[in-house]
Amino acid sequence: MSDFSVDINPAGIMAGSRNVMVVTPRGSINPGTTPTLERHVDELIAKHYHTLIMDLTATDFISSSGIGFLLSTANLLREKSGDLILMNPPKLIDDIMANMNIKNYFRTIRRLDDIKHILVP
Repeated sequence: MSDFSVDINPAGIMAGSRNVMVVTPRGSINPGTTPTLERHVDELIAKHYHTLIMDLTATDFISSSGIGFLLSTANLLREKSGDLILMNPPKLIDDIMANMNIKNYFRTIRRLDDIKHILVP
C-alpha cells in the first residue's frame, strides 16, 4: 500500500465569516485511506468550516469509495450552505468522474486564485 497523508491549510479566502480550508490528500484515495480523509474532513465540518477545497493535485487514484465520499461530503456541505470544490484533479481522476457522469456535479478550479470567481462575497 502506498503512503497516504492529508494536509489541511487555510486558503486565505473567506466564505461568510469562516476561512475556506484546503484539504490535500496525498496518494491514492481507496477503501483503506478514505476513512483517514473522512476523519480530517469531519473535524473541519465540526469546527463549522462549510466550504472546502479538495486539492487533488497530489492524488494519483480515486476508487468508488473515494468518489462516494466526495459526493456525500458535497451534499452535506451544500445542506449547510457551503460546498466542496475540487482543485486540479489529475486527468485520470477527471476521466473517472466523466465516465461516471458526475464531473459536472462538482465545481472545479485549476488554481487557488480561481476560487474568487466562484465564491459569492
